[in-house]
Formats: sequence, C-alpha cells, structure tokens
Amino acid sequence: MMFEQWIAGTILNLLIAVAAYRKRAVTASGAVAGFVVGTVMFVAGPAYWGLLMLFFIGSTLFGRAGEKNYPQLREIHAKGDRRDVWQVIANAGPAAVAAAAIVFGAGSWADRAFVASLAAATADTWSSEIGSRSSKPPVSILTLKPTVPGISGAVTRLGLVAGLAGAVITAVAGAGVVTLAGASASEALIVATMGAVLGAFGTLLDSVLGATVQVQYRRRDGSPTEKPADRSGARHEIERGVRWVNNDVVNLITTASVAVIAVAFSL
Repeated sequence: MMFEQWIAGTILNLLIAVAAYRKRAVTASGAVAGFVVGTVMFVAGPAYWGLLMLFFIGSTLFGRAGEKNYPQLREIHAKGDRRDVWQVIANAGPAAVAAAAIVFGAGSWADRAFVASLAAATADTWSSEIGSRSSKPPVSILTLKPTVPGISGAVTRLGLVAGLAGAVITAVAGAGVVTLAGASASEALIVATMGAVLGAFGTLLDSVLGATVQVQYRRRDGSPTEKPADRSGARHEIERGVRWVNNDVVNLITTASVAVIAVAFSL
C-alpha cells in the first residue's frame, strides 16, 4: 500500500507542480519544493495532502487578488505572488517534517504538530492578504499607532478576524483529517482546539516578529519597504531589524514554533 501511495503521490504532485508553474503560481524552485512537500504529505495520507491543498489554493487566490487590486503592495513586499522554495519551506516545511514522522508511524504528537503548523501558516497568510485590504488604516501591533498598509507588524481588525477564521477552518478540517486516519473523537477535538488556538497565536507571533526583528528598509523618498534594493539595484538603507531576518525567516520561525509547542503539549 505504501508503494502505491508513493507512486500515486509522485505522479499527482508532479502534475500539480507543473500546472502551478505554468499558471505562474510558483517559481521553478517553488514547484520543486512543492512537489517534494506534497508527495511526502500524500504518502502520510491523501487527507493530509488535502489540508495542504486547502492552504495552497486559498493563499494563492488571496495573494493574487491582493497584488492585482492593491498594486502598491508590490512596492512594499520583497516578493510577488509567485511562491519560491523559501516560501514553501517557511510555510509548509514544519508540517512536512510532521508528515514524514507520520509516515514512519509517529504518534498523535505528529498529527497535532501537522495541523497546528498549517493552521498558523493559513492564519498568517489570510490575516496579511485580507487585512491589507481593510478600509481602516492598520496600526502597529506594538505601539497601536497608525502605520503603512502591507508592512510587516501592521494589523487591522479585518486581518485579525481573517486570521482567526483561517486558523479555525484549518483546525476543523484537520480534525476531519486525523479522524479519517483513525483518530478517536476525543483526539480529533484536541487537534481542532490546539490547531485553532496555536494557529491564532501564530499570526500574532508573526506580527510581533515582523515589527521587531524582521528587516525593514527605507527608500530615498522616506517610505518603508521590505525590498533590499530598488529596480536599478541601488541598496536601500536598513531602518530596523536584522538584515538576514526577512519575511520567510519570520514565517519559518512562526510555523516551527507552533509545531514545537504542539509537540511539547503532547508529551
């Protein structure tokens, strides 16, 4: 059975990776990373893979709508709406590690880490993409003072609600996933609760990290950006944060932290 799942997972994820690349949803490196991550999750179980697809499709649709309807975000975000290898690892890497543990027969801690990590990734993505479209100006999560829409560390009421919705939807779907995998009703309830709580916590943690250690640059006109250089290649001056801590690093810290917390509460 395991061999058949490897074959089916390889073929299915190869087709999806090629289609996603041709649709410009991912870069070449992102397609390769997505293929590997998706195959591992499919082998853990088609339902686990389905939860990954829920995250990928939702975040891609929201991201593309944001870049299309709010072109000013392109001048702030370091990357566009096409996911590369680092974005795939940052958002789905910890969940892929948990899925690999499930393949090798890990206990309930792996299920909880898997769902919580994807719930945090979904919550953060929905919060960022939907929150940037709020009609009310965002505020800094640290100072609560108005700040630039789309910049890391900025939060809105709409974004927070969207993030909570993303965490809850992913957590509930995750409970269904582990139920299909043979978990009891009580275990499914734990997975749903832990996923919702840690997913919501993850988006807050991401915002705090984004407002503190994530690097932020300033253009010559004084406006903030997460791009290290302009189109001519001229480097922007660092305004705050650590140079190597970009949005991908922050996302990886968030999803990995949530997964570790889920494991810690399961031991």
